Amino acid sequence: AVVASSPDMNLLAKKAFKSYLRSVHLMPNKQIFKNVLDLPLEDYALSLGLASMPTVRFLKKLTNREDERKKKNVDYKLQKLKEEI
Repeated sequence: AVVASSPDMNLLAKKAFKSYLRSVHLMPNKQIFKNVLDLPLEDYALSLGLASMPTVRFLKKLTNREDERKKKNVDYKLQKLKEEI
C-alpha cells in the first residue's frame, strides 16, 4: 500500500525489480544463477509492493534471441537426410 500510494516509491521498486533481474541474468556462475525466466517473477514483484510485474524489455529480447538461435543453428543437411530416410 505504501508503494502504490507514492509514485516515487513505485518507480524505485520497478527499477529495483529490473536491476535485480538484469544482475541475475549477467552472473557468470550459471550453476547457481540459472535462467532468469525460471524465477518466480510475479511473486518477486508482489514482494516489492508492486501491483503487477513490470515489463522488462531484455526478457522479451532474451526469449526472441533463443528462438532465433535455434532457427540459426539448425543443420539443414542433416534434416534433409533424416527426411530421405
